[in-house]
Amino acid sequence: RLIMKIKGAAEGDTAVVRLQGEPPLISQIAGQENIQSVQVVDKPRLWSAEKPNLYDLSVDLKDADGNVIEHLAKQIGIREIEIKNGVFMVNNVPVKLEGICRHDIYPTLGTAIDEKVWRKDIGLMKAANINAIRTSHYPYGSGFYDLCDQMGMYVADEMAACWVATNTDELTPMFKQHARELVRRDKNHPCVII
Repeated sequence: RLIMKIKGAAEGDTAVVRLQGEPPLISQIAGQENIQSVQVVDKPRLWSAEKPNLYDLSVDLKDADGNVIEHLAKQIGIREIEIKNGVFMVNNVPVKLEGICRHDIYPTLGTAIDEKVWRKDIGLMKAANINAIRTSHYPYGSGFYDLCDQMGMYVADEMAACWVATNTDELTPMFKQHARELVRRDKNHPCVII
């Protein structure tokens, strides 16, 4: 299921969703802000840390003349996650998370981390039989999460809410804003995948 939040669509505008190996889904979007597209995949290649299968997904917003207004492309994994009788399950298989807390910092780069460092760190973790990362205290760059998807790593994305009193309602608006920012990473695009 793909949920798109679209603002300012004109009459005749459409959203075209393409999932690798599946027929495109076309939705009329004028007058709507929240659009849902549902694609049923009969025999999906499921994603897990051991088999990080990914599909190419693209969304094109088109005007009434068929011109592309905006294009978004991502790789996504198809998986089913549930907790059954207190056991964390991925694709109906019990998973024991063996993980670490990680700060996005490097001795020679400070906090200006790049894909090379992320790839090296994730590779070293996989070699040590680590399958889960907790991001410590702040969201990372979106490329980090893409690499975790590609390399097969579970991620617990932590909100920046440490070292503050959480037993009052005073910070509730800030916590809600942080949660929105974790989900909606790019505010410059009217098409957001949640």
